[in-house]
Amino acid sequence: MRILVTGFPRSGTTFVGRAIASTPGVHYVHEPFNEEWPAVGTSFRVHPFWRPDEDCEKDMGHLDRLDSVFGFRPSVPTFSRGDWSRPRFALKRAVRSMVPPLGPLYKKHLVFKDPLAICAADILAKRYRMRTIVMFRDPLGVVASIRRYGWRINPDHITHQPQLRREVGEDMVDTMEAIAAGDSETREAELIAQTWLISSKLLENRLSPGNDVIYIRHADLIRDPDHVIEKVVDWLALDEGHRARKRFLDRHCRGTSTSALGSIRRPTDLNRMGSSDFGCYSDDLNDREIESVRSITSSAFRAMTDRIETLSEPGL
Repeated sequence: MRILVTGFPRSGTTFVGRAIASTPGVHYVHEPFNEEWPAVGTSFRVHPFWRPDEDCEKDMGHLDRLDSVFGFRPSVPTFSRGDWSRPRFALKRAVRSMVPPLGPLYKKHLVFKDPLAICAADILAKRYRMRTIVMFRDPLGVVASIRRYGWRINPDHITHQPQLRREVGEDMVDTMEAIAAGDSETREAELIAQTWLISSKLLENRLSPGNDVIYIRHADLIRDPDHVIEKVVDWLALDEGHRARKRFLDRHCRGTSTSALGSIRRPTDLNRMGSSDFGCYSDDLNDREIESVRSITSSAFRAMTDRIETLSEPGL
């Protein structure tokens, strides 16, 4: 079984992917689309939020190379001119892409975690028959968390994709271009919010909840990670490994972890979280930014939340 864990960045994808992979017999692959640190055995060069056009010959070439990622076959690395300005980076990518991974040789299931694949999730799910988990987080929480880490959205990743423009509508992409061209103090927050909106629109149109697709609310994961993970494991029919998952959850939810996965914490332990994870955004965003994000995303957030709750409440 192949499992894809995706969603907007800072929505809990790493935690859920690692928790599933703590089950014996499951092999974890971390962000195969991440060109800065590609997964072992992969060589796949696309930008974040890539939306493949299945009618485009160039994109089909990229899709063919996906077989090396999800089929776990060593591939020949490709490089851009900019790579050679960072020779250590280029060498690292070359070595990692040509080394065949050993995990799939002795694991029954593969879990691929990659929020950067959010706009291609439906195509990946169909092409590789993947069970798909989409992590959904409120846009203010996403924007605040990304700002806290100092990350930025490159608007070209959205606006330079004709296929994405056709699928979500000219107006949404034109708005992205207008925000990018401005110099407002809320510009960075608005770019993240508009990217969240476009990704959510694409998910709404192309990846409906069903037998092989489930949406998980980040708020539920924060509130009760043990319960959510066990429900996800039940949905995947991974019957074994309860003790191993319990050890993982004990380590990463009870304050004993020093890794990046320590971002899942109870409300009583804020040492490794921003207050935005519990609905307080003023530490990371000013009032104007909060209002701008709400004006861009509030309608879509309500629609998506209602849709997810209808599906998830009986099980999650």
